[in-house]
Amino acid sequence: MMKKSRTFIFGLVISFLILVIPVIYVIYSKMNSHVVSDVMILIPIIAFGVSVVIVLIRRVPNIIKLSFPVLIFTVSLFSFYWLNGVGGYIEFRVFHGVNEINEYYSDFSFNEFGEYEDIFNYKYHSTGIFQQEAYTTILKYDNKNFEEEKNNIDMNYKFYNQPIVKAEPEPFFTFEGFDFRVEKNKSPKEWYPKQLYLIGINEESYEIAYVYFQDYDLDCVSDFNDILDFYCGWRYIIQERTK
Repeated sequence: MMKKSRTFIFGLVISFLILVIPVIYVIYSKMNSHVVSDVMILIPIIAFGVSVVIVLIRRVPNIIKLSFPVLIFTVSLFSFYWLNGVGGYIEFRVFHGVNEINEYYSDFSFNEFGEYEDIFNYKYHSTGIFQQEAYTTILKYDNKNFEEEKNNIDMNYKFYNQPIVKAEPEPFFTFEGFDFRVEKNKSPKEWYPKQLYLIGINEESYEIAYVYFQDYDLDCVSDFNDILDFYCGWRYIIQERTK
């Protein structure tokens, strides 16, 4: 009877240790501005449930009640390492105002954006086998300075007015109220579409968005909206802007 009791307690302890994995994961993710993945939470919870059921079934031999929770814990820990390490993670940071941006970027060029009322900067970094990195700066202007900045953009930037590669979409599009254009580059064959610089203008909100994106494994563009949404992290930017 004593042996069964110890086996039962040991199995439950190991089972509950499985729940420590998602707790540590969430804390670590929040501390490092990583996006919390539902999969990383779901896997340990399912593993915990399976382990507890095995421990609670009376007819299961003690050796299995001892070894199975350990096995489940080991597999859960390895899955966590694989998915969060080799599989990669998503880093998403939000900086509001000059002070917050200055704390993270030592060489941020504020002067190139003219006289703005408010400024946000968003960093998106998706790691793993295929990696994307994007930096988005969104500035809010009053009516007068907004018109001046639009003129400055037209004077200082050159944009593509037709598909850069045949059979690809036109390099000007509307996304989340911003009319985006893709800046021209001197060597398009070398950098496109692995590096993109996009500028978007929102006529209704008097906002201008500057997006720099890079993905050295990207070979073609099928939809620029998807580039912003999935590759530049705008799905998270939209969530932040609607808070």
